[in-house]
Order: sequence, then structure tokens, then C-alpha cells
Amino acid sequence: SSGAIVGGDDLAAQARRAFANLATVLAAAHAAPRDVVQLTVYVVNYHAVDLEAVRAAADQFSGAAAPIVTVLGVAALDRPGARIAVQATAQARTGAAGSR
Repeated sequence: SSGAIVGGDDLAAQARRAFANLATVLAAAHAAPRDVVQLTVYVVNYHAVDLEAVRAAADQFSGAAAPIVTVLGVAALDRPGARIAVQATAQARTGAAGSR
């Protein structure tokens, strides 16, 4: 990947990519979106209308196993042009019930 910001100023496009990247990171750790128990989403210059784009991307990511989601408005992120950052907490599943 080039590391370029996807979607320009389009929050929905950036949100979809952020959650896709999260799914890739989880897979590398032998986990899945269903293992996520909490999400914190940081949105630059957040307005109430932004929640729809964030929810759509989060719902597509998590499906029926929706974790707790906290959305925070921030003034800026560490990457110029980035409108969203996603932080996740996943719970490792062990034993027969959680085996894959």
C-alpha cells in the first residue's frame, strides 16, 4: 500500500478503508471482527451528520456482532488529510467454544 489517504475529504470512503484495514490487522492476529468488543472512532471536525457514514462502515465491518462504539470529535489527527481513525479492543477466544 502507498500509505496515501483514501477518498480525499470523503469521510465515508475513509471510514470504509479504516475498517477494512482493521479487518486485515485482526486477521493477521488470527482474530476477526466478531472478536472486537469495543471500538473508539475519532472523527476530525465531527458533526452529527457524520454519524451516518461512521455507522454504515462500522455495521459493514461488524455485521450482527456489533461491539460497543464510542465516536469522538477531534480537532486533528496525526496524518494530514485523515478524517477518521479507529481504535479497537478485541477479546481473544479460547477453548472449544471459541475455536475456529
